[in-house]
Amino acid sequence: MFSGQLSLCSPLNKRTDDEKESFLCNFRQSSFGGVFIALSCKGVCALLLGQNETILQQDFMRRFPHAVIEKSIEVHYRNLDWLFTQIETYKYYSKEIPLDLRGSEFQHNVWRALQEIPYGKTASYSEIAKKIGVPNSARAVAGACRANPIALLVPCHRVLAKDKTLSGYRWGVSLKQLLLENEGSG
Repeated sequence: MFSGQLSLCSPLNKRTDDEKESFLCNFRQSSFGGVFIALSCKGVCALLLGQNETILQQDFMRRFPHAVIEKSIEVHYRNLDWLFTQIETYKYYSKEIPLDLRGSEFQHNVWRALQEIPYGKTASYSEIAKKIGVPNSARAVAGACRANPIALLVPCHRVLAKDKTLSGYRWGVSLKQLLLENEGSG
């Protein structure tokens, strides 16, 4: 199981907005492509999908410009190995994986609503907008889905257009289709 405490959580890792922050990062291949994962001392703060590790790392650095990337070190290998196993079999994802979500209040509301969509089910952008109490914000919900830095664990791939057709997906519509088919909802 994941031990929520990483040595990255030292008093020295407390920072102000312009100071460096350490993240444990790793890239691996999965059955649905490359996965770049980043852990802060609070939990998973990025789970980026794609085939090119360099591009994913650049995306991470754009999101976290003051990051200091630590490669997986032996003491954390079991945590990362467990996390990658959970990601590979995300059907069985449980709330055991701590997340470090960073975004606006609106984004947090959307991301929490996404986490409530059960495996194998979908929702529309407008349904999510209604669920979070802002019924006319379907486009803003789509924007929050695009900004989601934690693929799969915050399952934005389960959100469809109002007519239940596939719409855009930050990681590519073909991957969205594959994930939904794997879940039995594609």
